[in-house]
Amino acid sequence: SGTLRGPLTSPDVLASAQGADILYDGVSLAGFTARVDFDPTSQRRSAIDAHLRQLRLNRRVVHSMDFTLEGPASAASAHLDIQAPGLHLAAAASGGFRSGAFSGQLESLALTGSDSLRLHLEQPAALTLSPAASGIERFCLIGTPGNLCAQGNWTPAAWSTVLTASRLPLSTLTAGRTPAVEYQGAIDVAARLFGGGGNPAQGTLRVDLSHG
Repeated sequence: SGTLRGPLTSPDVLASAQGADILYDGVSLAGFTARVDFDPTSQRRSAIDAHLRQLRLNRRVVHSMDFTLEGPASAASAHLDIQAPGLHLAAAASGGFRSGAFSGQLESLALTGSDSLRLHLEQPAALTLSPAASGIERFCLIGTPGNLCAQGNWTPAAWSTVLTASRLPLSTLTAGRTPAVEYQGAIDVAARLFGGGGNPAQGTLRVDLSHG
């Protein structure tokens, strides 16, 4: 339930929602709660608080997903926390909303998992979100035992993304998928994908598997 005021490009939203035992087209969700009090045009404090529990997609499981946003629209801060079998992601971003668009930067991103995986954001990266164009500049996660770099851009007409990774442990990437199977080794990945306009995705992909 809630209210929506103002133009559709930048509405003032006051709403709350909750649900449980949701199943749709092979996706299940044990429960969720969400509270939104967001005004993109004023300097008053806005707040978004959303929580998901036990999200299942085929054999993939996400135990919990928590998202919060607070502060005035011109200087908001957001946090995302995701827990999955053998994997934990924590991210923070900051920036401002103007004319229905967000412009800011990814401040931190940490990825931890099995096999002592400990990756963190090397430096902040510019981030933009809007119905007309979204993107994130190249960012890198560094640490042990591997590293990962990525960037991406999207418009209604075209999208593209580039991903490179080295020495990522297979046990982390496959955690929770097949509990009775233990995966060993590490992979290196180099991928470039692009598409848009209703056309199938195209690109290049290279994957190398090693024992350590």
